[in-house]
Amino acid sequence: MGDWRRIDGERAEIDDDPTSGGLRSAFTSYARKRINLGTVVCADLAHSLQGVYSGYESWSDLSWAVKLLGHEAMHVHGIGDEATAECYAMQLIPRTARLLGLSDEEGRYLADFFWDEWYPVLDSGYRSTECRNDGELDRNPETDLWP
Repeated sequence: MGDWRRIDGERAEIDDDPTSGGLRSAFTSYARKRINLGTVVCADLAHSLQGVYSGYESWSDLSWAVKLLGHEAMHVHGIGDEATAECYAMQLIPRTARLLGLSDEEGRYLADFFWDEWYPVLDSGYRSTECRNDGELDRNPETDLWP
């Protein structure tokens, strides 16, 4: 935890933003193309390697962590707009989950969970009216699968 607080403090100085991201946050170092994940996010992702445990909170935490990893990866790939990065990352939750060792069914559940529970309550800067089935940000417009 101490390392994360130090790293987050460095981010705050560079961004001229004194607000701490907290232990469930992440940020991307564009110059180094590096993703920095908060301590709790890392722990939640580690649970995916051990198999998802039961309970609403664990699925909630894991859906957030998997999406957050994808969101920061979108930034590394050059997508600077937060709403676009968020939408693409959400649609990539099933693939990201599979890469972390979860089943296709678990990945789809996490994506649906994020869309239903997390996306509607995100800050407006992280949402877009085009983030929907057949919207401009739909990565798979040839299908009705959403997210």
